[in-house]
Amino acid sequence: LAAAGAAFLSSASAGPSPGLWPLVTFVTVSFLLGLSPNTVRVAATGTTSFVAHIAAGLLFGAFWGGLVAAVSTILSQVQQGAKFDRVVFNTAQRLLSVTLAIFAYQLLGGSVPPSYLLLDQVSTAEVQRDLFLFFCIALIYFAVNKATVAGASALSSGRPFREVWYLNFR
Repeated sequence: LAAAGAAFLSSASAGPSPGLWPLVTFVTVSFLLGLSPNTVRVAATGTTSFVAHIAAGLLFGAFWGGLVAAVSTILSQVQQGAKFDRVVFNTAQRLLSVTLAIFAYQLLGGSVPPSYLLLDQVSTAEVQRDLFLFFCIALIYFAVNKATVAGASALSSGRPFREVWYLNFR
């Protein structure tokens, strides 16, 4: 439900479509990165597809970044033969992670796309601000991602949340 709410809110403030080619390119890269998961200790895996998800969010905004994350996650999970509930969960948690991270980036003063990617003159202060905001994006993305994964792993394994968090993320 949280992911659906984030998608709805981001759609209200979505910029114009970046176009089919950029979206397909980011979905393809994310899909390919999602094909080689890394296993963590208790009933969970992770991939490096977050790089393309966050990049799409930075370039196109929360809605389009969330869409890239959702579509690429569905494709990679289905290709890997994941169960329906796992496909739904992974899609929702990645959409939520990207959308919230980009919302926070914009609330903290970041622009989409980042100002230094535009052709205008860019000050050192803007680049330094955006570097700090990238750390904020990463912090929020991984906090949401890890909390949702630990919660789902705790529920599926019957272990306490705190134990799963400690075993997977210490």
